[in-house]
Amino acid sequence: MQHNSAGADDRQMNAGPRLRRAKGADADIAAGVYLRARHHAVPQIPPLVHSDDDVRQWMRGVVQEQEVWLAFASDGTVLGLMVLAGAWVGQLYVDPGICGPRMDRPWPWHPVC
Repeated sequence: MQHNSAGADDRQMNAGPRLRRAKGADADIAAGVYLRARHHAVPQIPPLVHSDDDVRQWMRGVVQEQEVWLAFASDGTVLGLMVLAGAWVGQLYVDPGICGPRMDRPWPWHPVC
């Protein structure tokens, strides 16, 4: 799934991924990253207990009530999701499609996939 990263809150990171603060319309994009990452991580972490539709609904509230950032590749492909909890990172998910040898650019952190 590709999404354009244009917007006033874009931040360029050394010609790497673009970060953009999520808006209400981005909730499904954020939920998609979350769901792909969580499903991919089973059995290392327990499977979700809620349906994908419930998670999408929950993520709408998260995007509206918290500070959520999305990372995009230069072609617009969504790469990851970060939810801040005050000054802390409350949630960080990397799309499993970019992990391992398929990663084409260095990240400021090494994603665990």
